[in-house]
Amino acid sequence: MRRCFLYVMLGLLLVCLCAGAAGAEYVRLDRVRADMPLLNIVVTALETPSGNDVRPYLLEAHITAQDDSVDQRICWQSAESPAYERAAALAMLVDYNFDGCKDLQLLTAQGARNVFYAVALWDEAAGCFREVTQHCLHLPGGEIEQEITQAEFCNPGFYPDQLNPGFGRVYSVEADGYAWRTEHVYGWEARYGLTTYSVASVYNAGDGLIGESFEQWGTGLCRWWDQTYPEDWYYGEGNASQKRTEARRELMLGRGTVDGYWMMVDNVDWVNLRQLDRKDSPSLAKLARGTEVQVLAIGCGEDSGWLLVHVPGESTSDDDRELDGMTGYIRYTYLEPSILYVANVDWVNVREEPDKASAVATTLNAGDIVYRSANGRDGWIGVSGWKAVDGFSDTMPFTGYIWRSFLEADPFIPFQ
Repeated sequence: MRRCFLYVMLGLLLVCLCAGAAGAEYVRLDRVRADMPLLNIVVTALETPSGNDVRPYLLEAHITAQDDSVDQRICWQSAESPAYERAAALAMLVDYNFDGCKDLQLLTAQGARNVFYAVALWDEAAGCFREVTQHCLHLPGGEIEQEITQAEFCNPGFYPDQLNPGFGRVYSVEADGYAWRTEHVYGWEARYGLTTYSVASVYNAGDGLIGESFEQWGTGLCRWWDQTYPEDWYYGEGNASQKRTEARRELMLGRGTVDGYWMMVDNVDWVNLRQLDRKDSPSLAKLARGTEVQVLAIGCGEDSGWLLVHVPGESTSDDDRELDGMTGYIRYTYLEPSILYVANVDWVNVREEPDKASAVATTLNAGDIVYRSANGRDGWIGVSGWKAVDGFSDTMPFTGYIWRSFLEADPFIPFQ
C-alpha cells in the first residue's frame, strides 16, 4: 500500500513538473535606447517543433512597450528552452550593428566554452525589431552553405570603428579542445545587411600536424592561406599559437589590413622564408631582394629574432587561389622598413645618383614620407615617392637617393 502511494505521488510530481515546463517563460526588461520606452520581453517555447535537429525548439519572444508603441512577436530556433536552467540569458538587448540602438540578442545554444546567439535588429524607421537575421554561412576552406539559415554569433565581441561612427565589426569565435577553432568577422552593409569579412580556422591535420587557414575579403585586398605545422612547435614553449592567433585577429578586424607594417628584403640578394621560427626549418620559398612582406608578429623564436610575415600572392580575385600567398618566418636582420620619413634635418635633397655631387631630383621637408627601393648602396638609400607641385593640387612622382642619416623609420609597432 505504501509503495502504491509513493508511485501515485511520484506520478503527480511528474505531471506538475511537465505542466510547469510547458508554461515556463523567461522575462526581461530593457530599453532600445535611454530615451525610448521600457520594453517587456517574454520568451516562451511554442508547441510546434523547429524541424532542426540541432536547434529543436521554436522559441517566441513577445515584446511589448510600456507606452504601447511596440507589440510584436519574434520566433527563432534554439537548443535551449525556458524550462531549463540557464547560465546565459534567453533574450537581452545588445547593439550589434553599431547604430546606437540595442538589438534583440537571442540565445540559440550554450556549452562550457561556446555560447551561440541569433539577433533581430532594431529598425529605427519602422519602430520595431526586424525578423531574425538570415545569411549564407561562409565555411573554412572557401565553401559557402548555399541554404539561407539563421545567422548565429559564437562568443561575440564588438569592435566599433573609431574613425567612422556607426560602423564596426563583430568577432565570432568557436573553439573545441586545443586543436579546433573557427573565427568569423562580420560587418553590416546599409545597417541591416550581414556580410562576412573573413574566416580563419585552426584544425587537426593528422599525423601530428596542426592546420591553419585564413580567408579575407571586403577590405580592398584578398588574403588566403592554408598551411600545416608540427603540433609540438605550434603549441610548444615558443608560444607560436598565441602569437599567430593575435596576428589573425588583427588582420580580421581590419587593423592589420589598413595600417599593416610592411618591410622589404634587404642586406642580402635573397633570403629563405622558413616554415618555423628557426634556422633548421624547411624553406617555403626564396625571396629576392626588394620583396615586400607584411609583418604579422615580432619577437618570435627562442632568441626573439624572427618575424612572422605574410607574403602576398598574385591572386587578384576570390576565384584565383593558386597563388594565394603564405605565411612564414624571416630573421629581422634580413628585413628593412619599406616606409621611411625625412628626419634630423629641416630639408634634404633627393639626388639622381648615390653621390652628393649628383643632380638634385627634388627637395623634401622634415616629416615627408618616402618608400625604400632595393637599389641603395654605400650609405645611400634608394627612395621613391610623390612631391606636391607648387601652384597645383596635383603631385609628381620622383625617384632618387638620400643619405641614410637623413631618414628614419616609424617606431616598429605593427597595426598601430
